[in-house]
Amino acid sequence: MKTPPRARQETAEEMRRHGYTQGAVDGILHIRSLDDEQVLAAARSVDSDAHKAILARMGPRTNPFWITGACAEEAYLRGLIDEREFDHLSD
Repeated sequence: MKTPPRARQETAEEMRRHGYTQGAVDGILHIRSLDDEQVLAAARSVDSDAHKAILARMGPRTNPFWITGACAEEAYLRGLIDEREFDHLSD
């Protein structure tokens, strides 16, 4: 699979300046800290242990589809999935 160019990721301060809630900032930073296997598992299945662990950490008010999308984006940026799978997971 061709690795996409890694986009420069926003810092926590930039995310806050762009209107991200503190919960979203914390969630994104947590997802970035996960290993490739966990990111892929969480992106591909809401029933995975990785997805459930992120949801438990972020709290019950978090939309599970937000977690899926954030993990899919991180997997794409790492070159773990291609554009087609990213689009499929993000729909």
